Amino acid sequence: MDLVPQLHTADQANSDASNSIKSNPNYKEILGFNELDINQGSYTDCVNLWPQVVANGLCIGSPVPACTTLQPGNWFVEFMSAIAATGSHVDLIALHVYGQRLTDIAGSVTNIKVHIQSFYAQYRLPIWLTETAMATCDGKSGEQNGYYANATMQAGFAAAPVKVLEGLGKNVRERDAWFAVGEGEPSDLIDSDSGALYTIGQAYAAV
Repeated sequence: MDLVPQLHTADQANSDASNSIKSNPNYKEILGFNELDINQGSYTDCVNLWPQVVANGLCIGSPVPACTTLQPGNWFVEFMSAIAATGSHVDLIALHVYGQRLTDIAGSVTNIKVHIQSFYAQYRLPIWLTETAMATCDGKSGEQNGYYANATMQAGFAAAPVKVLEGLGKNVRERDAWFAVGEGEPSDLIDSDSGALYTIGQAYAAV
C-alpha cells in the first residue's frame, strides 16, 4: 500500500513538512491543500503558494475543495483557471464526493459517477476520489439528524462506487478512499481498538 502525503493546510507549503516530503524517496505523489475553500478563504492564496507545491517534484494532486462543482465562480474552477494562466499545473484531480441520497444506494452511486465523469470531461486528468461515503454535505453530524446512512445502507454502498467507477477506466478514476463521517458503526471501516472490520469494512475489503 502506497502512502500519499498531503500538504493539508496552506502554512505547510513552505515548512519542515514540505521539506520532509520532498526528501523522502518513497513518495511518488503529493496531494494539494485540503478544503481551503471553507477553511482558509480565497483561491488566490492557494495559487500564490502553488509553485512551492509543484517544487516538490512529485506527481501533483489538486487542492481538494469541500464544495466541488463546475459552476462559473466556484473556488475550484477559479483555481484551475488561474494556475493555467500562470503556466503551472496539476497532474490529477482530487475530489470529495458523497452519495447524498441516504436511502438510495443506486442513486448515490450514480451521483458520484456523474460527478467524476463531468470533472474528467472538463480537465482530462485522472480522478482520485479521496473522500466518499453514503452521506450528505449539509454540515450536520450524526445519523440521528440525517447526515449519514445507517450501517446496513453504508455497507451496501461501500463496494458499489468501487465496482462502478472501475468501469470508467483507469485513465478516469485512479484511486478512491472511504471517509468515516462518524465514529464506530455505522461509518468506520475498522475498530481502532481491536483491529476487527466493521460491517462496512468487510464490504469494502471484499471488492
